[in-house]
Amino acid sequence: MADSDNRMTYDGYLRIQDLLSLQDGPQGYMPKPCNNEMHFIVVHQAFELWFKVILREFDEIHKKMSQDVLPEQTIPELVHHFSRCTSIMKLMAGQWDVMQTLSPQEFLSFRHRLGTSSGFESWQMRAMELRLGLKNQDRVQGMNPIAHFEKLMKDAKIPKTKYKLRFIFCYLYSSNTFIFVH
Repeated sequence: MADSDNRMTYDGYLRIQDLLSLQDGPQGYMPKPCNNEMHFIVVHQAFELWFKVILREFDEIHKKMSQDVLPEQTIPELVHHFSRCTSIMKLMAGQWDVMQTLSPQEFLSFRHRLGTSSGFESWQMRAMELRLGLKNQDRVQGMNPIAHFEKLMKDAKIPKTKYKLRFIFCYLYSSNTFIFVH
């Protein structure tokens, strides 16, 4: 959004009002989230935003490293992308300190509002795991996020068209077939 002089504003460029409205819960969610629930939402949305940046960096790294010949001047660029990912992961590790200020009792006071949803359903986290080489057979206790996404789509818990593309991307990547789907 621009001000009266058609100058781009901080608020307009970053779409702050749109961003801040995303902590109100799903459409028609009543009552609005309490402080503890909003804390939970903000921390998890921040994780998802950082996952988005990391995945974008991984895409760039993969693109550069997929060349038949890797030019020497590309090495510092790769180091830069890896360094950014490392810094973001350190920051996310620190986010758990913030999350720990939510006691189990405080979490349980609104947990019922999440229904059966779980962080296990983060497709971006699954994509990061797959891009880093985690195979389904290496998962602890036989967890299978792909089967979980399939069940959510089958039960109409998530829209098939939107998540199907992301699901296919994750599956193909785990099979060492790389495609870009955003």
